[in-house]
Amino acid sequence: MTSKIEDYRSEQYLDECRQRGRSLSIKKGYKIWTQADDILLVNMYKDNLSIAEISTSVGHPYSSCLDRLKRLGVSRRVSFYSRSDVRYLSKYYGIKPLSEIASHLGRTNKQLRDKAYKLGLGARYIGSNHQFSKHSDDDIELIRQLDDIGMSHSDIADKMETNRSYVTQLVNFKYRKCLTPKH
Repeated sequence: MTSKIEDYRSEQYLDECRQRGRSLSIKKGYKIWTQADDILLVNMYKDNLSIAEISTSVGHPYSSCLDRLKRLGVSRRVSFYSRSDVRYLSKYYGIKPLSEIASHLGRTNKQLRDKAYKLGLGARYIGSNHQFSKHSDDDIELIRQLDDIGMSHSDIADKMETNRSYVTQLVNFKYRKCLTPKH
């Protein structure tokens, strides 16, 4: 009985099983992963190419590439944030431009937005740092000063190349209530 168990654990038996598995995969029309495919997969993944681009280049399906990366134990990025990273993000999120924070921490803008959301920082970008900001803080101040000296909203809009309703909302502090905080 023990000799039968030892036969199943032998290297030769395991090689035969692997070969049968490969033969069955080839019969079903699957492409077998080669060592060259593995090297190409890992290098492209570490170069931050998308899985879709990699699967096209390597010639394996998308899901097969993901499974292979898991089996190889490859990960693209460090997934954790240190305490100092979290402190820095919490301190400057909404104050410094997101791209500046991203370059300082070595992350992408999307990663930082996701982490800020998880930390409950929300939409703290105000003033000219806001993603939909049309004018700089200096332009906003100029618009408000021109209104203070009595210039019509239509004239201000023409001068600043924007529409009158936007100028009215800026002057009445409906938009851009706060300017960008200085850091």
